[in-house]
Amino acid sequence: MNTYILSAPSSKISWAALGTIVCALSLMYIVQINKLVELTYQAAEYREQVQTLDKETATLEQLSGETFSTPQLEHMAQLLRFERVTSVNYIKIGGEVVARNQ
Repeated sequence: MNTYILSAPSSKISWAALGTIVCALSLMYIVQINKLVELTYQAAEYREQVQTLDKETATLEQLSGETFSTPQLEHMAQLLRFERVTSVNYIKIGGEVVARNQ
Protein backbone atom coordinates (compact mmCIF):
# COMPACT_ATOMS: atom_id res chain seq x y z
CA MET A 1 0.00 0.00 0.00
CA ASN A 2 0.87 3.62 -0.13
CA THR A 3 1.12 4.16 3.61
CA TYR A 4 4.82 4.90 3.32
CA ILE A 5 4.12 7.79 0.98
CA LEU A 6 1.54 9.23 3.36
CA SER A 7 3.79 8.94 6.41
CA ALA A 8 6.82 10.62 4.84
CA PRO A 9 5.32 14.12 4.57
CA SER A 10 3.83 13.90 8.04
CA SER A 11 7.25 13.05 9.54
CA LYS A 12 8.76 16.04 7.75
CA ILE A 13 5.98 18.22 9.15
CA SER A 14 6.50 16.86 12.65
CA TRP A 15 10.28 17.53 12.47
CA ALA A 16 9.60 21.04 11.19
CA ALA A 17 7.07 21.63 13.97
CA LEU A 18 9.52 20.26 16.54
CA GLY A 19 12.28 22.52 15.19
CA THR A 20 9.98 25.53 15.30
CA ILE A 21 8.96 24.78 18.88
CA VAL A 22 12.59 24.32 19.94
CA CYS A 23 13.56 27.64 18.31
CA ALA A 24 10.63 29.45 19.95
CA LEU A 25 11.42 28.01 23.38
CA SER A 26 15.11 28.87 22.99
CA LEU A 27 14.23 32.43 22.04
CA MET A 28 11.89 32.78 25.04
CA TYR A 29 14.62 31.36 27.32
CA ILE A 30 17.15 33.90 26.03
CA VAL A 31 14.67 36.77 26.51
CA GLN A 32 13.86 35.64 30.06
CA ILE A 33 17.54 35.30 31.02
CA ASN A 34 18.23 38.75 29.58
CA LYS A 35 15.36 40.24 31.62
CA LEU A 36 16.56 38.45 34.77
CA VAL A 37 20.08 39.85 34.36
CA GLU A 38 18.67 43.34 33.77
CA LEU A 39 16.54 43.14 36.93
CA THR A 40 19.55 41.91 38.92
CA TYR A 41 21.60 44.93 37.89
CA GLN A 42 18.69 47.26 38.70
CA ALA A 43 18.33 45.72 42.15
CA ALA A 44 22.04 46.29 42.81
CA GLU A 45 21.76 49.92 41.69
CA TYR A 46 18.72 50.47 43.90
CA ARG A 47 20.52 48.90 46.85
CA GLU A 48 23.41 51.36 46.37
CA GLN A 49 20.97 54.28 46.16
CA VAL A 50 19.25 53.17 49.37
CA GLN A 51 22.61 53.01 51.15
CA THR A 52 23.47 56.50 49.92
CA LEU A 53 20.11 57.83 51.08
CA ASP A 54 20.58 56.17 54.48
CA LYS A 55 23.92 57.97 54.90
CA GLU A 56 22.39 61.30 53.83
CA THR A 57 19.47 60.80 56.22
CA ALA A 58 21.83 60.18 59.12
CA THR A 59 23.81 63.31 58.25
CA LEU A 60 20.65 65.41 57.98
CA GLU A 61 19.34 64.09 61.30
CA GLN A 62 22.58 65.09 62.97
CA LEU A 63 22.55 68.56 61.37
CA SER A 64 18.91 69.14 62.27
CA GLY A 65 19.62 68.12 65.85
CA GLU A 66 22.39 70.70 66.03
CA THR A 67 20.42 73.41 64.22
CA PHE A 68 17.17 73.05 66.15
CA SER A 69 18.61 72.51 69.61
CA THR A 70 17.12 74.62 72.41
CA PRO A 71 20.23 76.81 72.96
CA GLN A 72 20.53 77.43 69.23
CA LEU A 73 16.85 78.40 68.95
CA GLU A 74 17.13 80.74 71.94
CA HIS A 75 20.17 82.38 70.36
CA MET A 76 18.29 82.84 67.07
CA ALA A 77 15.33 84.34 68.96
CA GLN A 78 17.65 86.85 70.63
CA LEU A 79 19.20 87.79 67.29
CA LEU A 80 15.75 88.37 65.82
CA ARG A 81 14.75 90.35 68.92
CA PHE A 82 11.86 88.13 69.89
CA GLU A 83 10.33 88.74 73.30
CA ARG A 84 8.77 86.28 75.70
CA VAL A 85 5.04 86.62 76.14
CA THR A 86 3.80 86.23 79.70
CA SER A 87 0.07 86.48 79.16
CA VAL A 88 -2.27 87.06 76.26
CA ASN A 89 -5.64 88.83 76.58
CA TYR A 90 -8.32 88.69 73.94
CA ILE A 91 -10.54 91.67 73.18
CA LYS A 92 -13.78 91.34 71.25
CA ILE A 93 -14.25 94.17 68.80
CA GLY A 94 -17.30 93.99 66.56
CA GLY A 95 -17.55 90.23 66.82
CA GLU A 96 -13.91 89.56 65.89
CA VAL A 97 -11.21 88.59 68.34
CA VAL A 98 -7.90 90.47 68.46
CA ALA A 99 -4.92 89.37 70.58
CA ARG A 100 -3.12 91.90 72.75
CA ASN A 101 0.22 91.46 74.51
CA GLN A 102 0.43 92.99 78.00
